[in-house]
Amino acid sequence: MPGPDPAGSPPPPAVARVSYPVGLGFVLLAATGFGFLPLFMRGLSAAGVSAEAAVLIRFGVPAVALAYLLPRVIAAGRDGWRLIFAGAFMGLGAFGYFRGIETLDIAVAAMIFFTFPFFTIAYRWVFLRERTSRRTAMAAAIAAVAIGIVLRPGAVSLADLPEIAITFLGPAAYGALIIVVGLAPTSLGTLATAAALFAGTAVSVLPLLALGDTGAWLPADGAGWFAFFGMMVLSGLVPQFAIVIGTRVVGPSRTAVAATLELVVALAVGWLIIGEAAAPADYLGAGLILVAILLAVTDRVG
Repeated sequence: MPGPDPAGSPPPPAVARVSYPVGLGFVLLAATGFGFLPLFMRGLSAAGVSAEAAVLIRFGVPAVALAYLLPRVIAAGRDGWRLIFAGAFMGLGAFGYFRGIETLDIAVAAMIFFTFPFFTIAYRWVFLRERTSRRTAMAAAIAAVAIGIVLRPGAVSLADLPEIAITFLGPAAYGALIIVVGLAPTSLGTLATAAALFAGTAVSVLPLLALGDTGAWLPADGAGWFAFFGMMVLSGLVPQFAIVIGTRVVGPSRTAVAATLELVVALAVGWLIIGEAAAPADYLGAGLILVAILLAVTDRVG
């Protein structure tokens, strides 16, 4: 069983009743739900919905539904505001990942997203003053090789570079989110934590909507509505609550390991459902990324 959360405060009874296997199950559930994002994003894109509008679809409705909890979040002071700002960053990251799914091969977008553990490591090194071990440095080197394979000439073109840069907002934001959720006081509660994240996300996407072309807001056919509700519920509400619960029980580093299931699911969705098979080199890159993630977090998994 894990000990107190990284902030040092013991979990309240409501969290303590969630066992480690159940917490791990929540993380795996979240990873599976997130892994289906490419399917729903491609469905919305086919219905004329932009990445900016898709972010609002996914996070705006729950943000409104949970807005009644925001006074509790604000009353938490710095901890509450930290979650709101993390949610705002998450909104930019969701836009980056959705845009990558729209414009790049799913395999490329998914593997870019899965550099998030190394953003987590970098943030811990810069902001929490944690030292970087040899194992972590080796993992970073392996990840660099993997990304070089994924972004090799021929797989992407110079014209793709701006979209690749935007896609990297995804891992940068998610890496920060794992730390902030892990440090958040468990006394705030799962719903209030989710309310803070959703509110921040909804606010951050508004400038993107004002500056970009939102396209259609609502689908016009059954396939589009399936993608709409799938984005909002199956890859939105359900996995978001699950990751908040699971991260608090399992811990940020174990979450990073278990969440690699999302990459497997995303690649399977691209291949088996969308019909966009990755090249052999992409699978090599994905394997190296998984190895690098496991190396990076084993120093912190006890």
